[in-house]
Amino acid sequence: MESRDSVYLTFDDGPTEELTHWVLDELDKQNIKGTFFCVGENVKKYPEIFNEIIKRGHTVGNHTMNHEKGSDVLKTAYLESIEECVGLISSRLFRPPYGRLPRKWDKIISESYKIIMWSWLSHDFDESVDISRIFKKAESQIKAGDIIVLHDNNKTSHRLKEILPRLIEIIQKKGLKFDVLR
Repeated sequence: MESRDSVYLTFDDGPTEELTHWVLDELDKQNIKGTFFCVGENVKKYPEIFNEIIKRGHTVGNHTMNHEKGSDVLKTAYLESIEECVGLISSRLFRPPYGRLPRKWDKIISESYKIIMWSWLSHDFDESVDISRIFKKAESQIKAGDIIVLHDNNKTSHRLKEILPRLIEIIQKKGLKFDVLR
């Protein structure tokens, strides 16, 4: 995250049959690379889509095996979910589902993984947030260094198809570049 004129597009919860290919094609149109935080259960269901993410030059990260919320499970179960996911996703990048992690777990997880949160939430998953409001927020708030989170899951399909192309356009008009997390 060293570049002073870059932003980082990240996608959570995939891969999915319904949306991940579309996201990959949209990014390809603009020659943009992103970072995909994948759920192990989805990688198991769609290994060919997961491999396509890598083949197209994107970065992947661990998003647990079953998208558990850290506050709802025991620490041992959560850590086991992360480790099980490692069997499918070879990456030191980790993003906790829902962007939440009990503070006392940070240290143990960060011993093995680079925990990646986000600085700009797209609200692509939230039907109560009008898409025009998302664009206004993007125009006024997105800045160099931001880690932008979007979702390539079934809940966001129709909204993401409207949001992603316009979001890319807004970012490009700001003179910012796109990079992947490492």
